[in-house]
Amino acid sequence: MSEKTFDLCAIVRNQLEMYMEEAIKRGQKRLPPEKQLSDKLQVSRSTVRTVLSTLEYEGKITRRHGSGTFINPHAFKLHTTLYPQVYYYDLIKLSGYVPSIKIIDAKIMSAGKIGTRLDIAPTRKVFQVRKLYLADGKACILCVDYLICSHFRNPKQILAILQSEPVSIFQILQKYTNMKVGWDVIRLEAADRSEVQQHGVEIESARPFLVIDSVNYSNDQPVLYAKSYVNTDIIKFYIVRGQYEAEQERSL
Repeated sequence: MSEKTFDLCAIVRNQLEMYMEEAIKRGQKRLPPEKQLSDKLQVSRSTVRTVLSTLEYEGKITRRHGSGTFINPHAFKLHTTLYPQVYYYDLIKLSGYVPSIKIIDAKIMSAGKIGTRLDIAPTRKVFQVRKLYLADGKACILCVDYLICSHFRNPKQILAILQSEPVSIFQILQKYTNMKVGWDVIRLEAADRSEVQQHGVEIESARPFLVIDSVNYSNDQPVLYAKSYVNTDIIKFYIVRGQYEAEQERSL
């Protein structure tokens, strides 16, 4: 999928989700046919079909052969999910807290083992940016980002920006390199407090941290590696899983 198509699908998805939220308030669960939706949203049926397939995969709608497409209202009650990608600042707000961000540090370093995640040699230089996200003033997410220095014309200028204010890494990429993250691959792990403390940060948590290890891609090339430690005492994730008819038949 091209970035232009991805952007159009994101716009249509946003419009369709707003429509479904209003439908839920009215007690309406059934969606109009694809043709009516494409006319209403002024896009092709194939675009509507692509967005509906994504929403079905997330469990937000259910397609019943011969009956139509139905909204799953329970899925819309879950705001903190891993899909689609949501900025941590917004995630904290959706969880009912007042978000804030604190810069720990930003520096230029050799990639080392990080190079394998970004598909570069270990001797190449990368930015390391460490930020702490707070919910109502309480630390809840430590985020460590790595960017390839050679993607930027003036790395010293970028370093100064990263050190001075908690800017969005995605916006930095787009503004100074014209790269736009289209998708990412995440790996979920667990970590204890000692791993967080290695970054010079103390986060109170009665449970192990959820680690979101992700590589972000632009035009199918890795451009950002991020490792985030989430305090699940504060931030909780939910996933709605749908099951297709073929899968149901295999499980019988």
